[in-house]
Amino acid sequence: MTRYRTKTVELVNAIQWTGSNEGEIARFVDDGSDNPPLPLMIDQDFLPGSPRILLIPTTDGELRAYVGEWIIRASWGLYLLEPYIFWTIYEPVGDEA
Repeated sequence: MTRYRTKTVELVNAIQWTGSNEGEIARFVDDGSDNPPLPLMIDQDFLPGSPRILLIPTTDGELRAYVGEWIIRASWGLYLLEPYIFWTIYEPVGDEA
């Protein structure tokens, strides 16, 4: 039996939400247009000590990033992935030139 693997060739930029890097993520999600970037919001679950949730406004609605999730900028927009899925699909190829 012959085995096959996927051939992902699309390069994406990604950043992981650590719970404290909202400034870095704000710069990452800025689309570079003349429109001012939409503000990020921090939400906290109802219980004290619960993880911080980053609310990222997009043209398609609001993304809710939990600590540890990856925010990916693809050719068609932003989306989120849990770490184990991110590392299953992507591998580092170097920094942007």
